[in-house]
Amino acid sequence: MENLGYNDVDKSQLWNHDPNELFNLFCWLIQALPKSITLVFLIDEAYIYERDEYAEGLFVFDELLRLAADPTFTTMKLLFTSTRRTGYLRPKFQPEDLIINVEGIPQQTGMPSEGRMLRRMQRGLDEDDSI
Repeated sequence: MENLGYNDVDKSQLWNHDPNELFNLFCWLIQALPKSITLVFLIDEAYIYERDEYAEGLFVFDELLRLAADPTFTTMKLLFTSTRRTGYLRPKFQPEDLIINVEGIPQQTGMPSEGRMLRRMQRGLDEDDSI
């Protein structure tokens, strides 16, 4: 992406919530950051953005992925979470096996007991002593 200047952003379109112009402003802000900064983005419940009312903004997902891979930008880390499958995003991560499915992970209910924590900690200390 070419370097955007502040004057390249059409401010009148920002008031209209134009997704393209909002994204241009976003890119301009990112370009203004020092390269030593790491940006972390958490997009929660990503499936919601696949609904018809948000369809015009789906390009943002592609652009975020592209920016995260662009070495001329500051380092960007993206984490998309969703309790439902996504149709648009899922294929972008599947080829590289970048999807963590948490359905099979057992859920802990409540806090572990004090006795269990002490046993686990002691076991860890005993293992350290044998090294």
